[in-house]
This record gives sequence, C-alpha cells and structure tokens, in this order.
Amino acid sequence: MAERERNAHRLLLETSTGVLVTDGSGYVIHATGQAEAALASEDFLYTSFGRLRAKDARAEAKLNARFTGGVMLIQPDVEIAGSNGKTLALRDLPHAAAVSLSLRHDARAFHVELYTTGKPPLEEILKERYRLTPTEIAITLSLRDGISVISIAEQRGNTLSTVRTHVKSIFQKLHVHRQAELIARLNRLGGTA
Repeated sequence: MAERERNAHRLLLETSTGVLVTDGSGYVIHATGQAEAALASEDFLYTSFGRLRAKDARAEAKLNARFTGGVMLIQPDVEIAGSNGKTLALRDLPHAAAVSLSLRHDARAFHVELYTTGKPPLEEILKERYRLTPTEIAITLSLRDGISVISIAEQRGNTLSTVRTHVKSIFQKLHVHRQAELIARLNRLGGTA
C-alpha cells in the first residue's frame, strides 16, 4: 500500500464519527466509531447473517438499491430515524476509499454520523456557523436577554472597553450593525438557549 493510501486509511479509521465498509453485496467487512456503535445498539442498523440491514423500511430500500446492479455511483444519503430524536446518516465515500480500506475491488464505504434531529441549540449555531468564541457566545446571549453592555462588563469583571471589543467582533461575525439587528438575527436563527 502506498504512503498516500496508508494515510487515507488511517484518517478514515480515526474519524470521530464513523466508517462502515461492506462488500458489493452489503456484507459488513469493517465498522469504526459511530458505525460500530450503531451496529451494536441495533437502533438504526443491524446485520442479518452478516448483511447490512436498516430498521426503517425506506432506509432498507435505499440500502438495497446500493447493493444491486453492481453500480458504484455515489448516491443520496440514507437517513434512519431512531429513538430519542436521533438520526443516523450514511453517506457514500468514494470507491477508491472503500477499496483502500478493504483491499476488495467490490467494496463500498460509508461515512456514518449520528446527530440529533430538530433545531440545534443556539449556542451550537453561534459556535459552528458563525465561529463565535465561548466569551462572545455568553455576551451575545446576555445582549439577547436585554442586559446592557455596562452590566455585562460588571458581571464578567471586564472593562467596558473589553466588552465593547467583543460586541464589535460579534457584530462583524453575524453581519449586523446594531443590537436590535443582532436580536432580530438571533430570533430568526431560532434554536434553543
């Protein structure tokens, strides 16, 4: 195996979500991370005589379509709703990745990710989408709650200048110019706080 293939193999196996590798007929070869956990829990996926199966009938049909006809095209995600508001998403990985992970020409590989359905918490939206720091998130939520910049500085033990610098950064990252615009943007983002 070439150095580049070894590095790709290591990266895929160390992914924080998960990787699932099957042969061309859907028989599981290897699972890591959330893929392994999903198979063990059987909330979303399970194996029947070694073949990958889905709990949900629609997801089962989508999985079966991937393993019939021998076509190795990347297809739309398979999403399987589970209990407690969780969803498991299977995304096709390129055929070359599947081959390098399994050393089989007929292999398929999937990126597996477990996520919570519904709206994410507002703090998560601010962190992931707008790249706000924890301090900026705390100040943003205080502003949303109607707390003045002076009160925020006193509560945090910061100078007024420091809090104003954070507010300026928040406004730039959220593309607003006034506190009223910020609050309107936060209301549109929704989420839970």
